Amino acid sequence: MTKTNNNAMTTINELLIERNQGLGDDGREIGYISTAHADDGGYFFAWMPTLDATLESLEADDTDRPTFGLDIARQFLRSQIAYTFAAE
Repeated sequence: MTKTNNNAMTTINELLIERNQGLGDDGREIGYISTAHADDGGYFFAWMPTLDATLESLEADDTDRPTFGLDIARQFLRSQIAYTFAAE
């Protein structure tokens, strides 16, 4: 967990995932991880052929800088991918 701007703790339970933000320059689908708070920013990621490659693609939003750490974003994305594919 990391501190946010308002000194509250951000946990993976507070994060949201938007699975399709469009296509990146390389033609891959891009997703986004953020909190429900509009000012908290987030991380973009690309859907890659492997879980590890998808996790490695996480990149902080340059416009709306995230207020939670990259490790939390990775943990959340890993859990979302595992849950999604287990449910299908």
